[in-house]
Amino acid sequence: MIFIRHCKASMEGKDEERVLDKDGIAQASSLCKKLNSILKPNSEIYSSPFTRAVESLKPLTKLNSQIDIKESKFLEEIVIPKDGNI
Repeated sequence: MIFIRHCKASMEGKDEERVLDKDGIAQASSLCKKLNSILKPNSEIYSSPFTRAVESLKPLTKLNSQIDIKESKFLEEIVIPKDGNI
């Protein structure tokens, strides 16, 4: 199992809609080349539905047509108040 945080994103816009910046696009390309080299057949890829997370893995689908990115709301970032009560 591999967990990866999204690549570098712009700080502008709504949190869930922020896109990768120029550096993040380059990071995503490099990341996906490395991932593609270590993935096993039938690997399952899950992502937060946040734009920057999906964009971080998108190059992988171009490198490997058998890869499908499944978005999961369980992987969204959550806000935890300072008092710790959710």
